[in-house]
Amino acid sequence: MNSLLKRQLKKCGIDKDAIENPNEKYGMLISLVSESYDAFEEDVKLLERSIDISTREYSEQMEQIKSLQASLVHNEKMASMGQLSAGIAHEINNPLGFIKSNIESLAKYVERIEGFHKIIKNLLENDGGFEEETLLVELKDYSQKNKINNIYDDLPELIKETFEGIERISKIVKSLLSFSRKIDATELEDYDFNKGISDTLIIA
Repeated sequence: MNSLLKRQLKKCGIDKDAIENPNEKYGMLISLVSESYDAFEEDVKLLERSIDISTREYSEQMEQIKSLQASLVHNEKMASMGQLSAGIAHEINNPLGFIKSNIESLAKYVERIEGFHKIIKNLLENDGGFEEETLLVELKDYSQKNKINNIYDDLPELIKETFEGIERISKIVKSLLSFSRKIDATELEDYDFNKGISDTLIIA
């Protein structure tokens, strides 16, 4: 006899012996009800297995969808990056251009300063006499001819511009890395909204 049916019969006050040894009058009825209970429980088990399988399949499909969605978003970003690459190359090329120009100017300035320093060194090592006066004239002529004063005036601005160019390139590269970073769609993390807008504006 079905265990659930037994419990229900006991709750109804039916004697234990009557339940376990039903008379002919009620035996067939109890047997039919018991079979119905057994069939019902089997249906419930089948339904539970079906729900379990469906839940697993649903979870797997959701994971696949999330993975596909993340890939699609990443691919969209990469496609956008391809379209932006020409403009970005131009934006990076501008500061690179004046950084290169500044470094070339700095190299020329170093050569002139080295020549100026050589004359000063000779002057300092001289013991005196006519040669010292000659060196002073040579020093003055060299300074005027090579615009040494202008070089010293120009150096701070040249260095400042070079650092600004490097900073511009650094900002563009960092913004690109932030924009193109692939993330898990289910991943939760803190996000700097202002930086996101700033990075987008830099790229735009």
